[in-house]
Amino acid sequence: MKDPATISTLEEAYRLVRNGFVRYVVDESRPEVRDAFDRRVLAAYSDWSQEGARSQAAILALLLEEDAAPEEGSYPLEYSQFHFLSPGYLLRNAIAKGGAETEELDALGRRLAGWPYAQILVESIVARQRGCLERLKALEAEQPHEPPRPARLKGTSASRW
Repeated sequence: MKDPATISTLEEAYRLVRNGFVRYVVDESRPEVRDAFDRRVLAAYSDWSQEGARSQAAILALLLEEDAAPEEGSYPLEYSQFHFLSPGYLLRNAIAKGGAETEELDALGRRLAGWPYAQILVESIVARQRGCLERLKALEAEQPHEPPRPARLKGTSASRW
């Protein structure tokens, strides 16, 4: 049996993988697909989400071998503001939040030095998430930019009558 601090670190990694932003977008936010670009972005999100589900299952199996049962928990409340938005519109947020989650997961992996198998598992998850993150960055680079909308005149003025 591993020490409780190490198991707690792996449980943190489990929660981070389970409650990731991209998984929330795919599983809960019901994104509105507007065009072909949105379909490509949603496909990238779905791939990352499926990778997260596989990673979650691998971490859970390792925790169950150690007789640990992690809390399921829920997504952060702040994610609720991202409902019904297009995948392309969410791309910048997905890159920022996904990158921060990946870096946090990498830090947790380094803290697992006393448990080589868990450390290797988390490092491989981080490597796959970085691959997904690079795919999103490539999509961001080719994202079509909408032309700026003309300024709206506010109020009324006698000079316009």
